[in-house]
Amino acid sequence: LEPYGLGFPKPKLALRDARIAHRTVLKDKHMKLVLADDLNKTRLDAIAFNVNDTKLGEMLATAKTLHLYGELNENHWQGHKTLQFIIDDAAVA
Repeated sequence: LEPYGLGFPKPKLALRDARIAHRTVLKDKHMKLVLADDLNKTRLDAIAFNVNDTKLGEMLATAKTLHLYGELNENHWQGHKTLQFIIDDAAVA
């Protein structure tokens, strides 16, 4: 999906029927999700920033399955590199 950067915006993706296996509120304002397939074998971390007290945050906190819109990113945390989906918007599936 490269190149992106100056003059080339990062591609946005849609995930249809994303099943939420686990959710956690971070710092009382961000929502971290773990998305999983039906057999719970394939997982993908997802995060929405600054969604506390928003309609998007309420949807992420209560829905079991959503259509998600955002971008795929590399997350570097404590020496580990993982894929993470950054959520920009969602709709109930």
